[in-house]
Amino acid sequence: MCKENKSQIIFVLGTNVSGANDVVKLIKELVEERNLNIEAIKCRNAGVLDEIFKKNPIGVVLMNEMRQYGPVGEVMSLGSFSTSISTHVNKKCKKKEIPLLKIKDGFRNGGSADQRKKITHWLQQQFLS
Repeated sequence: MCKENKSQIIFVLGTNVSGANDVVKLIKELVEERNLNIEAIKCRNAGVLDEIFKKNPIGVVLMNEMRQYGPVGEVMSLGSFSTSISTHVNKKCKKKEIPLLKIKDGFRNGGSADQRKKITHWLQQQFLS
């Protein structure tokens, strides 16, 4: 289960390997600079996607890799864009009118300047207008 919070939530769906921690860190920096009550929360478990949408996030960032946990504890890495994860997240976001940002390349070590710019622009466009 992903961490719950009372503030407005942007979920970053991805693993450490995909750079989800770095995206969470960047979003936190950007919202703190602007004194916004928005929390960025990483969720790497593809098995709880339906649960996160029940929490009414204000935004979703989909990274290129998630995890799936089997009934006896086995762990599988899943490509978000080569499996049904992307389609499922797209449908949920469209249905609930939640802004979605897809990061198809990894976002490691703080990401590239272009990736940081893309995330900054998305945040400004969706939440600071």
